[in-house]
Formats: sequence, structure tokens, C-alpha cells
Amino acid sequence: MSEKEELHPDKDEVFDPLVLYLTRGGVHGIAPVSQEPRTDLVNWKLYRVRWPDGRRTRHLIGRNIRTDEGRVCSSIKSVALEALTFTSSSGRIYRVHGPSWHDVDASYVFGVWLDGIRGQAVEITDPFLRLLRMRAPKAFEGVSVGLTFR
Repeated sequence: MSEKEELHPDKDEVFDPLVLYLTRGGVHGIAPVSQEPRTDLVNWKLYRVRWPDGRRTRHLIGRNIRTDEGRVCSSIKSVALEALTFTSSSGRIYRVHGPSWHDVDASYVFGVWLDGIRGQAVEITDPFLRLLRMRAPKAFEGVSVGLTFR
């Protein structure tokens, strides 16, 4: 197994080119999906990323409850509104807890990753919350505590 595979065994196309760079920047690879199939996040936000080649992907960032570290997920492939879960391109399932909030560590990890891919990002948390309020009101109640939302 190469050093690159040890750092990020998922071989996710989003992270692979940056593994060594990110490790040097204080950001490291994560456990493979087989070892960590589900990740619970607090202080989460949702972003749409535009890649230099024009592709657009959506990514969830937040604080991993188990490791107490910032996390950026690979591109989101599906969302289950009622369950508040996001499935990433790696197959990992992310569940968000509590209201959306700024997390310094998650923002740092996201910034390093975004710089590395030379992408641009737009936060889309509020539009997601509006959709959630309309289509899954019970789930919205769980993430809207303390929000002043129109």
C-alpha cells in the first residue's frame, strides 16, 4: 500500500490529489468508509462548489462529534430530508445535529481544501433550510433552534 492510500484509503477523487498537501497544512485524511460508515456533525453548513473545470458539487462541512475535528465531506450524492442525512460520493452517511453554525476548525479545513482545488464556494445552508421547512417540518424543528428565519 502506498503512502497516499494509507492517508486516504477511500480513493475519493475529491481528496486524492491533495492528500499530502493537506496533511502538511494541519488537515489530514480520514478513516475509510468501511471503518467509519457514518459521521455525525454539529456546527454544520452546506456549500455549493464550482470547480475550475466548471463542475458544481455540494459539500457539507461541520464538526465531527466523535473526533471533535472539522470535516468536509466529498460531493453529496443524495439527501434524506426527514432523517437529516447526506450521502457523499464516497458512500459515507453524514447526519447533522442542531442548528447550522460557524465552526472555526471546519471552516479552516474547508478553506484549505477549497484553495487546493482552486474552487469557489457559495454557502447554500439557508436555501436548504427553507426547503427543509417546507418538505420536512419535523426535521426542520430539530435544526432551527435559535434561528431567526423568514
